[in-house]
Amino acid sequence: MSGLEAVGVVLAIFPGIDSVLSARSFVESFLGSAREYRRERFSTGVQLLCFILIFDADTVQDFHRNINYWSNEELKSWKESYIAGCNAIAVAAAIFASIGLTALQLPSLSEIHWTARAIFSASMVFGILSVLSATSAHGTIGLLNDPLALRLWLSRGQPSPNTKYSNPYSDLPLESSVSAVLVTKLPKALLNLAVFSYLIAFGLYLILSWAEAVPTGNHDYRNVFITFILCVGLTFVYSSICFVMRILGAATASHQFQYKRLGVTLEKSPELEALESKLQSFQRKSNLAEDIEALTSEMRAIRDDFNISRPIASTDFRPAVASSSNAPEEEKGLGSHHLKSSVAEDARELTQELRALREALSTFRSMGKSTV
Repeated sequence: MSGLEAVGVVLAIFPGIDSVLSARSFVESFLGSAREYRRERFSTGVQLLCFILIFDADTVQDFHRNINYWSNEELKSWKESYIAGCNAIAVAAAIFASIGLTALQLPSLSEIHWTARAIFSASMVFGILSVLSATSAHGTIGLLNDPLALRLWLSRGQPSPNTKYSNPYSDLPLESSVSAVLVTKLPKALLNLAVFSYLIAFGLYLILSWAEAVPTGNHDYRNVFITFILCVGLTFVYSSICFVMRILGAATASHQFQYKRLGVTLEKSPELEALESKLQSFQRKSNLAEDIEALTSEMRAIRDDFNISRPIASTDFRPAVASSSNAPEEEKGLGSHHLKSSVAEDARELTQELRALREALSTFRSMGKSTV
């Protein structure tokens, strides 16, 4: 078997290998960009903190670009979405704080090892601190109504002269603030700690209670622990599969449209510009279809009014002529003439409106065809 045939067999057996390779190149290019930014901005010790995930250097990099490239409207949208996120985090954290407090009243909790009670208490404390940090960040950022003030709050001023950035960071007037990133990420981080602490404490409580109940032959805690592990394990497996599939999908889209990270405002590639133009064309076509439907229904309504007005006008005209039979011939002629002229004028106006609507409808249809 030749080398090309072997490659063909491999590709036939693994149809997703192209996506995997695209994901690998995507991750390598992304990590390479982030690694270069960390090396340019941070010292070796701070890079070590980034490596052990004390803080997210990628978010610092994103903020560095966004506070300089975002328009005032985009910055306002980020502020509104962040405040809404703070509200949701505060509600969820308050729920977990109350759950952690209630968990301290579980049966036989005081009879097992103290670590379960300690981690339950930690979950409650993390929930309370998450509520506090979310409300504090909500109040601080919510008061920054001036876009320039919000940019300055998210920055640490101008870059240091000793820091040499590569493009496109070398010419940016503002540098992102690590402390601002930590403050904005703190509520969610504390909420995650509250959730994980509760799950660990509950699992520890079940397994320790099971160990205490082994001599008595009671397997209730064992069965509950197995159910707990199944729920957590299945959720973890499902989330991991979704995460991997999301990475593969993002890698495919990144390869097709030539971008590295979403949510970052930089110069758009020709592929992204073509995609945006096509989306706008479809959106205009959808709006034109709605306008055409509205014009068509309005034309039907005017036509119905016109058809109804003609018999009504004729019935109104006959009694007027009959009641004026005893009047002089000149008055009869004048009354008949006025009624006929008013009906003709109404019919003329309705006809003109109908003609104008037909012209507008044909114009909209031609515009819809031109946008395809």
